[in-house]
Amino acid sequence: MSKNLYMCQITPADETIGGMSKCEWAFLPYTAGVLWEYAYCNELIKNNYILKDTIVFRDPLNGILDKLDQPDVVAFCCYVWNTSFQCIIAKKIKELYPNCLIIVGGPHIPIKQDEWFKDHPYIDIAVVNEGEEIFENVLLEGINDIPDYSKIDGIILNDTNGILRTPKHPRMKDLDVIPSPYLTGFFEKIMKDYPDVKFHATWESNRGCPFRCSFCDWGGLTYQKVKIFDINRCKDEITYIADKKMFAMWISDANFGIFKKRDVELVQHLVDVYKKEGYPEFFPTLGYAKTPPKRNGVAEIQRLIREALPDNKTPSPRVAIQSFDHDTLTNIRRDNLSITDLDLIVNNQKQNDVPFEVELIIPLPGMTYNSFVADWEYFLQNDSSDGMIYPAMVLPNSEFGAAEYQKKYKIKVRNMPYNYFVSKDFSDRRIYTSLDKYKNEHLEYADIIVETFSMSESNVIKCWMFYWIIECFWYHIVLKDIVSYISKCLNIPIVEVFKKMQTYILNSYGIINERYSELESLVNKSYFAYDMKSQKFQDIKFFQEHHEFFFHDVTTFISDAYKNDLNDEQFTETIEMIKRKDDSDFYYRDVTQNIVDGGEWMKSEIELEGAP
Repeated sequence: MSKNLYMCQITPADETIGGMSKCEWAFLPYTAGVLWEYAYCNELIKNNYILKDTIVFRDPLNGILDKLDQPDVVAFCCYVWNTSFQCIIAKKIKELYPNCLIIVGGPHIPIKQDEWFKDHPYIDIAVVNEGEEIFENVLLEGINDIPDYSKIDGIILNDTNGILRTPKHPRMKDLDVIPSPYLTGFFEKIMKDYPDVKFHATWESNRGCPFRCSFCDWGGLTYQKVKIFDINRCKDEITYIADKKMFAMWISDANFGIFKKRDVELVQHLVDVYKKEGYPEFFPTLGYAKTPPKRNGVAEIQRLIREALPDNKTPSPRVAIQSFDHDTLTNIRRDNLSITDLDLIVNNQKQNDVPFEVELIIPLPGMTYNSFVADWEYFLQNDSSDGMIYPAMVLPNSEFGAAEYQKKYKIKVRNMPYNYFVSKDFSDRRIYTSLDKYKNEHLEYADIIVETFSMSESNVIKCWMFYWIIECFWYHIVLKDIVSYISKCLNIPIVEVFKKMQTYILNSYGIINERYSELESLVNKSYFAYDMKSQKFQDIKFFQEHHEFFFHDVTTFISDAYKNDLNDEQFTETIEMIKRKDDSDFYYRDVTQNIVDGGEWMKSEIELEGAP
């Protein structure tokens, strides 16, 4: 009698929680697809297992359980956006079906932490690293009347006898033996059942990463040698994704562009298909090559994508610098990457007329408030670049997750809610000040660094709020001309003006302090608070609606901070610049586009009533 098998890979989906009734987009379960399609090539598995369903959506827990039909095996693909909920599902399944084999795998299973497995006794087996061959071996062993999983390499057995780690399983030699879940039709049923959902495809042309950055688990989990899929298979997948009119195709290689000729050829095919079919409408890249620009195809790839897509669907190219400080880069094993030669990258981007974003992570060990602020001077002086700041998340299988690393750099970690969008209706961030209200099975959690040996938590918060100031008053350009004028008059860095402004805000009682303090109180409490690029829209709307009070606050700041530094003519001109402003001066500057009129832009983004 065949065994009933279920795969589970809950999608990040959109911000809707509690069912698919309002879901607009979702990721197809790519990992579940490659695991099953590889295993299904084995005739013994084909004859002894039935894939009953693939659990994809964050539906109510009881609804998921009610759909199960005597499950014999349930396999979970675990990521930061779904592990908490999937563990709840697994626990309930074990309670209802004690003989069901629970298998987990994926980057968010902390494979070195015994305590985690002790806290999750309902998990039977964890697959370590590349999963296709191991998953096949587990299913084959499960066919036996008395399975002995301990003889399978590459797993962690978690049972009443304790925790057993079996020997490491060798990496797959040939990726082309893995069937494509796109080309086999694995996703057809999901797409047919939910025709109104805009599905996102995860696409990989290679596996592996030659780098071992401390904050990342890519190089450690997938090994450092990069292996490629057949180029014709990759092209066929792109064509399939377009034929099925999928909304987005996420290029998930760790170093896309590292194989210059090949990767450019793949993107050219993607662009040709897009021009013919109009799909996928969006194709962002998760990780670009970190090799020297002249040796990789990143610039050409970015140029092809930007020329093909309309402006409103063009992903801004990103350069993952993480920090400009050499000591910090050394601490995270990134000092030897040529990507840190930013001047070379900038020149290369300018030659290709490609504006770009530079990624930074805070707080990293070695980083300080002053070094973080200094990093911003580069962005403010360079109109072709913008800073994109991310919190330092501790991935459980990265070096950041190691106890000895955290001890060495005096790292303080806080576990906090990760998927903060509980409902689309919650547009006011004040709704999040009482997070306990939303503690249920649908909340996911992440470990975030909030302090290191070089930066106290108070200074970490101060860094995030400095980022907010830049986003509100420089990139919305309401104060850009004034700050630039003061900087030129006094021959001081632009960031020094904003540092003084932050000091003023912290010690004032005006309208800017009100918004600043409200957001400051939420930083390091929930992941959502770090998204300053989104947070600022509410604040800009507020400042625009109360523009007279806002500009009074700015005038007071200028008078307090610069009346004695500027000469009389300069001070008078600065005050006059403020007086000439009104609510129409709240514009937004997108580094990838020209300045957009604040009225029309803000109507669409934050539904600003009465905007001109």
